[in-house]
Amino acid sequence: CIVFIYDKENKKITSFLNEIKKYEIHDIKCNDIINNKKDKFLSDLGNIKVITSDICGLGKSEKIKKMIRDENKKYFHFPLGGILSKDIIFSKLDNLLNRIKIDIKEENYKEIAIHLDLTESEEISIINEFFFSFLVTKFYINNESIIYIPKDISIYIEVPNCFEDYLSKFGILSIYNKEN
Repeated sequence: CIVFIYDKENKKITSFLNEIKKYEIHDIKCNDIINNKKDKFLSDLGNIKVITSDICGLGKSEKIKKMIRDENKKYFHFPLGGILSKDIIFSKLDNLLNRIKIDIKEENYKEIAIHLDLTESEEISIINEFFFSFLVTKFYINNESIIYIPKDISIYIEVPNCFEDYLSKFGILSIYNKEN
């Protein structure tokens, strides 16, 4: 991603890299981030839980609904799987967030929980890109349209129990709290 800054006074476009040179640069060591900042990093990503099971039909969906009820949050179901495209995901996500905006008071997203119900799909790369956008950046972009996902929303991801290890296809989910 390249960012350009327009300087109105001098009427010219400058590179973001030129602008960033104005600030002090601090050295960051990877071990410090991993060892000392992991909890803060995870808490900054929001309240996200991954729910799995070893056997089909054990009640993952019911467990998620109960967890959401116990937290006194409003439940919103978001199924994702099958034949997918960015257009389909964008449309479904936009509809979901519009329903949420209608149901909440004073934009209090802490009272909202989304049950992201994964089903089997061959579109692994599209789902991985969606997870990064939905869970980390909190922006989902399709063509020139952008959706912002409020960070206060709790997200429960239900991973289907398949013949192959479906969870292993989505490495990004490994950083979140997982409950089997």
